[in-house]
Amino acid sequence: HRCTDDAPLPVHVSEAIVDRAAGNPMFLNQLIAAATSTHDEALPESIEGVIAARIDRLLPDDRNVLRQLSVLGNGFRPEYADVVLAEPATPGLFKRLAEFLEVGPGWVQFHSSLAHQAAYGGLPYRQRRDLHGKVAESIERTQGGAALLSVHYSAAARWVKAWRYARLAGDQSKKIYANLDAADFYEQALEAARYVPETTTKERIEVLTSLGEVHYLAGLYDQAGSAIRRARQAADDPIDIASLCLKEAKIAHKRGRFSQALRWTTKGMKALDGIDTIEAEAERAQLRVWTSGMRYAQGRLREAMRASEQAIEEAERAGHRPALAHAYYLHDAARVWSGLPGTNDFSWRALAIYEELGDLKEQAVV
Repeated sequence: HRCTDDAPLPVHVSEAIVDRAAGNPMFLNQLIAAATSTHDEALPESIEGVIAARIDRLLPDDRNVLRQLSVLGNGFRPEYADVVLAEPATPGLFKRLAEFLEVGPGWVQFHSSLAHQAAYGGLPYRQRRDLHGKVAESIERTQGGAALLSVHYSAAARWVKAWRYARLAGDQSKKIYANLDAADFYEQALEAARYVPETTTKERIEVLTSLGEVHYLAGLYDQAGSAIRRARQAADDPIDIASLCLKEAKIAHKRGRFSQALRWTTKGMKALDGIDTIEAEAERAQLRVWTSGMRYAQGRLREAMRASEQAIEEAERAGHRPALAHAYYLHDAARVWSGLPGTNDFSWRALAIYEELGDLKEQAVV
C-alpha cells in the first residue's frame, strides 16, 4: 500500500496495521486510509476510533452538517436534509462529504453503519432531541409511516406521540410477521408509557401481551415469558388473568414442561370460578383444550379424552369455533392412540371448521 504521494508506508507501520486489524478487512482498510491521509504512526485502537478521527478532520461546518444529517438515519431521502440543516443542502455539500455519504437517485446513504453511529454519537443530546422532533413533525405532515414516527418521536422524548405511534408500528409489524421489529416497537411503547400518565393499566397490559406474543412467535420463550408475567402481575380482570395463564401454559408447552403447563391451565380455571359469561366460557374452553393437549403429550390418553369432551361442551356453549375444532381433533387423536374403535367423525368436524376459518396450518395438522 502506498501513500497519496506514492511513497510506500514504512514496513513497521504496515506490520502494525496488519496486527491491529486482527483479520477484520473493514478495519484494515480504515487503518490504511487513516495512515495514508495523516502520515501519523499512532493508530486508533478500534474501527470506531478510526472513523471518529476522520470525522474530526472535516472542516467544522461540514462536520456539524454530517452529524446533523445522521439524525435522519443510516439512509435518507435528500429532501429531508433541509429539515435538519440551517441552510439548504447542495450537491457541493454532498460532494464534500463523499468520504462518508453515497448519493444516488433519490437516496443518500452513509457508507457504513459505523460511520453513521460515529457521526450521530458526536451530537449533543439536546440538539439531537430537537432535530428528531423536527424530523418527526415533517414526516407527520406528509402522513409518513408509523415506524419512522415512532423512532423519531421516541428519540425526541415526545412521549405522547411516541406512545401512539410505537403501538401502531408494533401492530403493523406483527400483522406482517415481522416479529422482532414488532418487539422493538412494543418496547418503545412501554418506555414511552412511563412518561405518559394518561396511559391505563389495560393499555399497558395489551402492549405487554402483544410483546409476549411476538417473542413467542419468534421462538424467544424467555423474553415471551417475561412479558406475559409482567402483564399477568398487572392484571386484575379475571378473564385477562385466565387468558394470560393460557399464554404461560403455551410457553411452558414449547419448552416441554407439560406439568408446569398444566399448573397454568389450572390457575386460569380458578380465576374464572363463579363467572358464567360467554367470554369466561370461551376462555374456559380454551384452557380445557390445552389441558387435554398436555395430557395427550404426557401419554395420559383417557384423561386427554375426558378433558376434550368437557372442552367440546364449553366451546359449543361459548360458540368458540377454534377451541371446538381443537377439542374435536384432540379427542380423536387420543382415541386412536388408545387403540379404541371409532369413525374419526370428530376429526372430520375439526377439518370442516378449520376450512371454514381458512386456517391452513391446522387443516394440515388434522
